[in-house]
Amino acid sequence: MFQIQAQKAKEFRIDLYHEIHVVFPDLPNLTLTQKIMPTGDIVLPYIGQVHVLGLTLNETHALLEEKYKKILLDPQLSVTVTNMDARIEQIRRDLHTAPRGLSKLVNVRPDGYATFPLVGDFLLHLSRSIRSMPCFRKNMKPICLACRRIFSCMNRPGR
Repeated sequence: MFQIQAQKAKEFRIDLYHEIHVVFPDLPNLTLTQKIMPTGDIVLPYIGQVHVLGLTLNETHALLEEKYKKILLDPQLSVTVTNMDARIEQIRRDLHTAPRGLSKLVNVRPDGYATFPLVGDFLLHLSRSIRSMPCFRKNMKPICLACRRIFSCMNRPGR
């Protein structure tokens, strides 16, 4: 099983899979929640598409305030992210399968690395006996990280 360790960020930046909640206290009909599109944009009434991917909440607030100044006299708004743990939830959805629970079969390359959704390449610490198996070296057999077993020739006699 692999774990994702949380690290303290210097500043929070808007990322894909986040949801942005824009509140207009004086104009509740403009208040809405938007998911970040794959392009990094959100679509807001009267101003259209706005690119917010990679911005901090303060930068997003200033950008939206500037854009709405062209339409409203004194735009009062607040911006929040409603799902801070979007990446973790996405990994959970990617890994969830009924028979195996929260696990995923991955191919381990001959250099000992495996690629995981959203987090990239990681070096797996495999025992020397597993790495020296001919079928592992040649075919890059899948490993079930949840139960730490090799599914392939390990349980087959004569291989």
